[in-house]
Amino acid sequence: MRPFQVMILPFKIDSDSLWVYVFQRKLEQFWQFVAGGGEGGENPTQAAVRELAEETSISTCTNLIELDTVSSIPINVFENCHNWDEDIFVIPEYSFAANISDAGIRLSHEHLSYRCVQPDAANQLLKFDSNKTALFELEQRFNLGKV
Repeated sequence: MRPFQVMILPFKIDSDSLWVYVFQRKLEQFWQFVAGGGEGGENPTQAAVRELAEETSISTCTNLIELDTVSSIPINVFENCHNWDEDIFVIPEYSFAANISDAGIRLSHEHLSYRCVQPDAANQLLKFDSNKTALFELEQRFNLGKV
Protein backbone atom coordinates (compact mmCIF):
# COMPACT_ATOMS: atom_id res chain seq x y z
CA MET A 1 0.00 0.00 0.00
CA ARG A 2 1.26 3.46 -0.86
CA PRO A 3 1.89 5.83 2.03
CA PHE A 4 -0.82 8.29 3.04
CA GLN A 5 -1.50 10.86 5.72
CA VAL A 6 -4.68 11.54 7.68
CA MET A 7 -5.89 14.70 9.37
CA ILE A 8 -8.63 14.76 11.99
CA LEU A 9 -10.52 17.89 13.03
CA PRO A 10 -11.81 17.35 16.57
CA PHE A 11 -14.77 19.62 17.21
CA LYS A 12 -17.70 20.27 19.50
CA ILE A 13 -20.96 22.15 19.17
CA ASP A 14 -21.79 24.41 22.08
CA SER A 15 -24.64 26.93 22.20
CA ASP A 16 -25.27 26.37 18.49
CA SER A 17 -21.68 27.37 17.69
CA LEU A 18 -18.91 25.29 16.14
CA TRP A 19 -15.68 24.98 18.13
CA VAL A 20 -12.56 23.16 16.92
CA TYR A 21 -9.55 21.85 18.77
CA VAL A 22 -6.15 22.89 17.39
CA PHE A 23 -2.85 21.50 18.61
CA GLN A 24 0.58 23.09 18.96
CA ARG A 25 3.40 20.79 17.84
CA LYS A 26 6.21 20.47 20.37
CA LEU A 27 9.21 20.54 18.04
CA GLU A 28 8.02 22.91 15.33
CA GLN A 29 5.65 24.90 17.58
CA PHE A 30 3.13 25.51 14.80
CA TRP A 31 -0.60 24.86 15.12
CA GLN A 32 -2.47 22.16 13.25
CA PHE A 33 -5.18 19.55 13.62
CA VAL A 34 -4.43 15.96 14.63
CA ALA A 35 -2.40 14.34 11.84
CA GLY A 36 -0.29 11.31 11.09
CA GLY A 37 0.57 8.62 8.62
CA GLY A 38 -1.09 5.32 7.91
CA GLU A 39 0.67 2.28 9.36
CA GLY A 40 0.83 -1.33 8.22
CA GLY A 41 -2.29 -2.40 6.38
CA GLU A 42 -4.51 0.37 7.78
CA ASN A 43 -7.02 2.15 5.62
CA PRO A 44 -7.45 5.91 6.12
CA THR A 45 -10.41 5.53 8.51
CA GLN A 46 -8.49 3.12 10.75
CA ALA A 47 -5.48 5.42 10.72
CA ALA A 48 -7.66 8.40 11.67
CA VAL A 49 -9.12 6.59 14.69
CA ARG A 50 -5.64 5.47 15.80
CA GLU A 51 -4.06 8.92 15.35
CA LEU A 52 -6.87 10.59 17.29
CA ALA A 53 -6.32 8.13 20.15
CA GLU A 54 -2.52 8.50 20.08
CA GLU A 55 -2.49 12.29 20.04
CA THR A 56 -5.44 13.06 22.33
CA SER A 57 -6.14 9.85 24.32
CA ILE A 58 -9.66 9.81 22.88
CA SER A 59 -10.08 6.15 22.05
CA THR A 60 -13.84 5.81 21.73
CA CYS A 61 -14.47 7.67 18.49
CA THR A 62 -17.74 6.35 17.10
CA ASN A 63 -18.75 9.45 15.18
CA LEU A 64 -15.94 9.93 12.68
CA ILE A 65 -17.00 11.96 9.63
CA GLU A 66 -15.12 11.46 6.39
CA LEU A 67 -14.64 14.85 4.74
CA ASP A 68 -14.35 15.45 1.00
CA THR A 69 -11.10 17.38 1.46
CA VAL A 70 -8.10 15.46 0.13
CA SER A 71 -4.75 17.20 -0.24
CA SER A 72 -1.33 16.22 -1.54
CA ILE A 73 1.75 16.61 0.62
CA PRO A 74 5.31 16.63 -0.77
CA ILE A 75 7.47 13.96 0.86
CA ASN A 76 10.21 16.41 1.78
CA VAL A 77 8.17 17.55 4.79
CA PHE A 78 8.47 14.09 6.37
CA GLU A 79 11.52 13.01 8.32
CA ASN A 80 11.02 9.28 7.79
CA CYS A 81 10.42 8.86 4.07
CA HIS A 82 13.62 6.94 3.35
CA ASN A 83 11.83 3.59 3.10
CA TRP A 84 9.31 4.76 0.48
CA ASP A 85 9.66 3.84 -3.18
CA GLU A 86 11.85 6.23 -5.12
CA ASP A 87 8.95 7.15 -7.43
CA ILE A 88 6.85 8.60 -4.59
CA PHE A 89 7.03 12.39 -4.52
CA VAL A 90 3.70 13.34 -2.91
CA ILE A 91 1.28 11.44 -0.71
CA PRO A 92 -2.46 11.98 -0.22
CA GLU A 93 -3.84 13.42 3.00
CA TYR A 94 -7.38 12.28 3.82
CA SER A 95 -9.46 14.49 6.13
CA PHE A 96 -11.90 13.52 8.85
CA ALA A 97 -13.80 15.31 11.59
CA ALA A 98 -14.78 13.92 15.00
CA ASN A 99 -17.30 15.37 17.43
CA ILE A 100 -15.59 14.98 20.79
CA SER A 101 -18.00 16.98 22.92
CA ASP A 102 -17.29 16.49 26.60
CA ALA A 103 -14.34 14.20 25.90
CA GLY A 104 -11.23 14.65 28.04
CA ILE A 105 -8.15 15.40 25.97
CA ARG A 106 -4.75 14.27 27.23
CA LEU A 107 -1.96 15.38 24.92
CA SER A 108 0.69 13.07 23.55
CA HIS A 109 4.40 13.85 23.77
CA GLU A 110 4.13 15.42 20.28
CA HIS A 111 2.29 18.54 21.49
CA LEU A 112 2.85 21.48 23.79
CA SER A 113 -0.76 22.55 24.15
CA TYR A 114 -4.17 22.71 22.54
CA ARG A 115 -6.93 25.26 22.24
CA CYS A 116 -10.64 25.00 21.62
CA VAL A 117 -11.53 27.95 19.39
CA GLN A 118 -14.09 29.03 16.85
CA PRO A 119 -13.22 28.64 13.13
CA ASP A 120 -12.12 32.26 12.58
CA ALA A 121 -9.59 32.02 15.41
CA ALA A 122 -8.45 28.60 14.20
CA ASN A 123 -7.75 30.03 10.74
CA GLN A 124 -5.45 32.59 12.32
CA LEU A 125 -3.52 29.88 14.18
CA LEU A 126 -3.29 27.11 11.56
CA LYS A 127 -0.14 26.84 9.48
CA PHE A 128 -1.14 24.58 6.59
CA ASP A 129 -3.59 25.38 3.81
CA SER A 130 -4.86 21.79 3.89
CA ASN A 131 -5.97 22.34 7.49
CA LYS A 132 -7.75 25.57 6.51
CA THR A 133 -9.49 23.90 3.57
CA ALA A 134 -10.76 21.02 5.71
CA LEU A 135 -11.90 23.54 8.34
CA PHE A 136 -13.82 25.44 5.64
CA GLU A 137 -15.58 22.21 4.66
CA LEU A 138 -16.44 21.36 8.27
CA GLU A 139 -17.81 24.86 8.85
CA GLN A 140 -19.98 24.64 5.72
CA ARG A 141 -21.31 21.25 6.81
CA PHE A 142 -22.07 22.73 10.24
CA ASN A 143 -23.89 25.69 8.69
CA LEU A 144 -26.06 23.27 6.68
CA GLY A 145 -26.80 21.13 9.75
CA LYS A 146 -24.82 18.17 8.39
CA VAL A 147 -22.61 17.49 11.42
